[in-house]
Formats: sequence, structure tokens, C-alpha cells
Amino acid sequence: MIHTECLHKEWLDFILGIGTPCFLAITGYLLYSNDAAKECFKCIKWAKKLFRISLSCMIIYLLFYVPLVDAKVTWRTILINLFTGDRICFVLWYLTALWEALLLFWVVRKYIPKLIIWLPAILIVTYCLRLHPELYNFDFIHKFRLDLFVRSNAIITSLPFLSMGYLVHQYQDSLLQYINVNVCLPVGLICMFAEQQLRILMKLPHDLFTFCTFPCIVLFILTCVKYKHFKLPFLDTIGEKHSANIYYYHMFVIAVIRYKLNIYAPYESLIVWLCCIPVSYILCLLSEFTTSMGQRLYKYLRASCSSS
Repeated sequence: MIHTECLHKEWLDFILGIGTPCFLAITGYLLYSNDAAKECFKCIKWAKKLFRISLSCMIIYLLFYVPLVDAKVTWRTILINLFTGDRICFVLWYLTALWEALLLFWVVRKYIPKLIIWLPAILIVTYCLRLHPELYNFDFIHKFRLDLFVRSNAIITSLPFLSMGYLVHQYQDSLLQYINVNVCLPVGLICMFAEQQLRILMKLPHDLFTFCTFPCIVLFILTCVKYKHFKLPFLDTIGEKHSANIYYYHMFVIAVIRYKLNIYAPYESLIVWLCCIPVSYILCLLSEFTTSMGQRLYKYLRASCSSS
């Protein structure tokens, strides 16, 4: 919805900012195991996987998306994209920010683990940069188009949310003992909405992040932990099997709808989401087919080598 149009979207802006932070925090939640060696191993393993995904997405967008939107790409663009993730397809910046943050977290977990509990404090800087872009209004930043990178990078955004999820998992029993999510989450959402609307009404700087966004992310995760057996059949399947593909490739669908079909709908967000689901199904089938063929070829070559 952030990247598409939707009727009355301004009333939903207060909650849209939790999407990527929740993803980053959930990654941190899954990272925790109370075993330093396992956690460090996960950091490196996941960083490698995310780098491969980021690189694959960059190549796919270079081959298909760039010609679709008539964008200009240079070698400098490609190099900057490798380390910022915001050039070829800016919406995938978080993949780069996360693999870099995982490497940083590995250093912290291995050598200065006591620092982890203080990492969410970086969100104070994140909040300030979001609301006051004039703080990084420097010529070289605009010259190299690094505005997005300054406020959405491994240190400012990814690392604090990653550590937030990690700490929620570490202290979830104590948190659930003292926090009533049934009351606190609705109150938190109301506060997010009120803060956003007050800022707009008073003509103050506003962004997808509100001050209440950060505690609400914690409350969302705790709610999911408390009601872990709650399921919505169709949406559960989409979330588990297709949410990644929907996010990776929704810009293709947007480009086709806008630039090739010239469709500008008041509920573009819903149309794009629905169109992404069959696209993801096709991608999953192709992935399963290529994996199966690869395994068969490997077995055949191995059998041939053994017999010879």
C-alpha cells in the first residue's frame, strides 16, 4: 500500500510503517536461541542467504524491470545498489540492510553481547531522521541520491529492529506476564492514529513512523506469541508461502498495470496484491520444477560417475 494508490489511504498511514520493521523484528525473534554459537552461526548463514537473494533480485530487476520503466542504469548505479539496495529497485533496500545488520549483530553477539540490550536506543535517531530530513541535508547526499540510504540502512533501521525482536524473544515470558496485549495493543494503535492525525492537523512533520510505532511492534509480536494457534486459512497460506514473492516482485505488477495497461484504480493496492498471488504461485511451481530437475540431474551424473 505504501508503493501503490488506495482511496483514503491517508487514514491508514499510521499503521503502514510497521510492515518492514515487523519483518526485521521477527527475524531477530527467530535469531534468538540462548546459545551464542548457534546465534552467530545463524547470523552468518542468514546473511549469506539474504545477500544471494538481494543479488538475484537485482539481476532480475536489471533484466526485466529497468527496461519496463525505461530507467537509466550505470555501473556506478549497480555498485551503489550492492551496498545500499536502493538503486535498481528501491523497495528492496531492506534485504541489503538486513544482511549487513546480521553481520554487525554477529560482531556484537560474539564480542560485546551486553551491548544488545542498548541497540534499540538507536531508534531515537531513526525517529528523528524520519521526521526531520533537514538533519541530513548535505550536498553530497543529494548528489549521490543517498537520502533513502541515510535513514534506511543497516545501523539506523535494521540493527535496532533486529535487536528489538531478539530481546522480545529473550524476555517474552516476563513481558507477557506484565503486559496485557488485549488492552495495550488497541490502545497503542489508537495512540499511533492520534499522533499521526495531530501532526497533520498541527502541520508538524510526519512520517510512516510515529513514536508509538516502536512499542506497537513489540505488542504485535507478543500478541502473535500469545495467540500462536490462531489461524486464518487463506491468509495464513499466503503469508507463509507467498508473502516474500509478493514483496520481491510487486513492483513488476505495478509497472505493468500503470505503464503498460494504463490502469489507475482507486484501489490499486488490492488489485496489485491479488495479481501478485498467481504470479507467486507460478514462481513457486517454477522453483519446484527447477529444483526437481536439478536433483535428478545430480543423481544421474553421480550414478554415471559411479558406474564408470
